[in-house]
Amino acid sequence: MSTAMIKLIVSDLDETLLGADGSVSEENKLAIKKAREKGVKFVPNTGRGFASIQELLKVLDLYSEPDEYVISYNGGAIVENKNQKVLQTNGLSFEQASDIFNITKKFKDFDTHVYTLNDVFLYNPLSEDEAYLRTRGVNFKYLEADNLDEFKDTPIIKVITMNSDPVKQQEMAEAVLSGVYFDLNVTYS
Repeated sequence: MSTAMIKLIVSDLDETLLGADGSVSEENKLAIKKAREKGVKFVPNTGRGFASIQELLKVLDLYSEPDEYVISYNGGAIVENKNQKVLQTNGLSFEQASDIFNITKKFKDFDTHVYTLNDVFLYNPLSEDEAYLRTRGVNFKYLEADNLDEFKDTPIIKVITMNSDPVKQQEMAEAVLSGVYFDLNVTYS
């Protein structure tokens, strides 16, 4: 038996800590509370922006707490909960984001999300995706332009695209990976 103490628990949110309805079970709330009482940090890790999980932080008693953190945007931002203080960002350059967007916008049966530090913009929105985002507390705006020029001076944290068909997802992944000049990780969620 190891005598090393656990100091940190990092958990994904959607379909991991959170149920299908977006709630945290009483059992998980209690386990997190007990771990925190023993000095263990609990850090939510999500693809969503940190602003969209503030209500969840209240449920977990982590809201606006100093020396408590959220990893958001799939690692694109690390934020201290107290005053939502951004400690680090790992975004895309404007050119990289534009290259990805210019490929994804050609697929009319996909929508594309452009994440800045504080906002999510939807291009070619699909109703099922809008409904999903609403159930997750994500506030979004519509991107009307067919380019990212309005973000030239705004850090872009990530660009994602959505279609629920796995075959089409693979086609998109191949198109993006073969169409960019830089190293890029493609993940599915």
